[in-house]
Amino acid sequence: MDLQKEILERFMGKHKKPTLKFISQKTGIQMTRVFRILNGATMSVPEYEIFYQLVYQNHAYVDDFIELASLCQRSLKASAVAEIADLMKKKLWLVELNKVEN
Repeated sequence: MDLQKEILERFMGKHKKPTLKFISQKTGIQMTRVFRILNGATMSVPEYEIFYQLVYQNHAYVDDFIELASLCQRSLKASAVAEIADLMKKKLWLVELNKVEN
């Protein structure tokens, strides 16, 4: 998956299918340009950086996940940790499968 497509998917997922107007206001990019980007036009580097910063500006969710995983590892039985690890592996496998199909 190319970087532009990945960052747009993450942005759209983070904001639950936002409108063109919302994206334009959030990014400062003109609505017509947002429309073209969402329909496959190549982003410029500054446009990509705007989307990237909006997606990754708050890394708290990553820190929360790491902290939660660490707590689970310390607190749960080995079999429960193995179940969680299996679920994570399955999710990654599905992501890889989707890459192959696209």
